[in-house]
Amino acid sequence: MSAPETTTTTALMPMVIGEHRIAVEALSVLEILGPQQWVAIPNTPPMLPGALAWRGRAVGVLDLGPALDLPTLSAPSTRNRNAILQLTDDTVALSVDRVLEVCRAAADAIAPVHAASWVVDGGLPCRGEIELDELVVPILDLDAWAVASRRAR
Repeated sequence: MSAPETTTTTALMPMVIGEHRIAVEALSVLEILGPQQWVAIPNTPPMLPGALAWRGRAVGVLDLGPALDLPTLSAPSTRNRNAILQLTDDTVALSVDRVLEVCRAAADAIAPVHAASWVVDGGLPCRGEIELDELVVPILDLDAWAVASRRAR
């Protein structure tokens, strides 16, 4: 008798910003908040325009608008939902319009970035893309983005 075949899966949290869908690894999501007040910080990169208060500390507000050719955030209000994400060395608030239900994806269903290359071209590293509800959804690699943004400072 052979051992049962195991399939590695990844939990993904799809989100909507404007007309775009993106996904992040669900295990990086610490909390989902509604609209938040935030403060702009001068001389910061367009995708990290300021900070908001979360659990007694300031976390960076990540705005994907510039990378997706969407309107940017204007202080003091974020978009409708804010996913607090734990990166390797940072915690950020990703401001989006909607957060969708977590889904499981087989590791072999995650393809190299091809159809979603527009996201990478906009400055957002992706670890791959997956088809969800007949849409190709890029899976953001926010740790790679954080490393690149630290180097750019």
